[in-house]
Amino acid sequence: MQHLMLWSLVLIMLAGCGTSTNVIETPEAIHVRWLAAVRANDRAAALALVDADMAERELFVDQTLQTMQDLMTTPSSPTGALLTIEPRAPTDAGQGKRVISVWHFANKTWCYATDLTATGGGWRVAQWGQIARCP
Repeated sequence: MQHLMLWSLVLIMLAGCGTSTNVIETPEAIHVRWLAAVRANDRAAALALVDADMAERELFVDQTLQTMQDLMTTPSSPTGALLTIEPRAPTDAGQGKRVISVWHFANKTWCYATDLTATGGGWRVAQWGQIARCP
């Protein structure tokens, strides 16, 4: 009887796990999704990851995507083709998180910082750009 009650309780708990809509993704997960959206030139995915309160967020996303697409695809790009992206672990940055990614191109290696802010909807991109020195 105890085993039956235990299994019933486990099944109820498992059933509840799949129905939650309030899953908050980690800063790492948001960062990886952001990198994938930028790499794939996916405007809708990128916009969904940017803080809704950011001023001129659509312009920010459009400029980010255009710049990275130019670097990755233009034959005269100083970087050459993108080979890999290496995300680093998040660090604390005030109330938010900063996550560095190392972009390995055929001709250069550049680093980018993604600043994340905690919102009511979870972690979102607040700022992104190239940094002068890779840590």
